[in-house]
Amino acid sequence: KNFEYMGILTNELKREKYGYSVMENKDEYLGEYKNEIRDGFGIYKFNPNEDEEEIYIGDYKDNKKTGQGLYLKIFKSVKESSSGEIILLDFDCGMGDFKDDTFNNGKIFTVRGDNETLYQGKINDIGLPSDEEALIVEGGDKLFYGKIINGELIDGRNIFVDENWNKKNSYYFTKTDNVENPFDFDANKKEDKDEEIIKMVKESNVKAYKSQIQNIFKDVCDSFNKFKNFDSAKDVDFENNAKNK
Repeated sequence: KNFEYMGILTNELKREKYGYSVMENKDEYLGEYKNEIRDGFGIYKFNPNEDEEEIYIGDYKDNKKTGQGLYLKIFKSVKESSSGEIILLDFDCGMGDFKDDTFNNGKIFTVRGDNETLYQGKINDIGLPSDEEALIVEGGDKLFYGKIINGELIDGRNIFVDENWNKKNSYYFTKTDNVENPFDFDANKKEDKDEEIIKMVKESNVKAYKSQIQNIFKDVCDSFNKFKNFDSAKDVDFENNAKNK
């Protein structure tokens, strides 16, 4: 149920194409509608409490997060006194494939102060990283590439690099004597795999993720703030917004 709505309506007064809604619980949605339900691209801002805030940006199908999306959970932030901009300090961000409100494949970027960790791979049914060929980047100087089950490292390579992504050292890691998966870990024990992994991580520009997510969050805040002043929102071109999505 919606408490407030601004946007396009059909002749039957059903939400259609594009609009902005505030729910009774203060959740906010800005995006596309089809026959009264969220369908297409949208931004959903969950009602924040004193400790954390959650935002989803991406595709919807039949009112559910389905398709490509980004889910951001903010645990700690601070407002700059000069600009008023909110700076993210501690957060989790999931980017990738969603289906029926569930995140099942992509990247998880975790920031706790100066500590940053990236996971790239599949997510299992209970929300834990599980992949035969997963990638983890910790703090920009340690990489792991291999098998992860229920969030636990099983087999693969640990690689240590300097600030310019030059390899310092590496070693093969295993927790089992019986490796049964399609990935060739016998070959992966050799160092010639290291440079390939380092190049892949370097090209993904991991070190820019934090600032990119910060910019996305700023754009989301700006979009919602535009609609919170109902007087200025009268001039919003909803038809044009719908066509450009």
